[in-house]
Amino acid sequence: VDYSDHEVARHLVKSGIQVLDFSDRKEFRNEGYVIPNDGHPTALWNEQLAGLIVEKLGISGKECP
Repeated sequence: VDYSDHEVARHLVKSGIQVLDFSDRKEFRNEGYVIPNDGHPTALWNEQLAGLIVEKLGISGKECP
């Protein structure tokens, strides 16, 4: 967990800005979601995260292809 991300989120919330936090999603810690020996997210991770954001915001696939 990157605590600097949580610190930024805390300040955003304090300023009245809504923050979507999916950091507790265990599936993102599985193989295939992180580039080995690099730590950056894979295309699969980004696709899944985009789907969660679209779902949370209530946007249909037609609005956000």
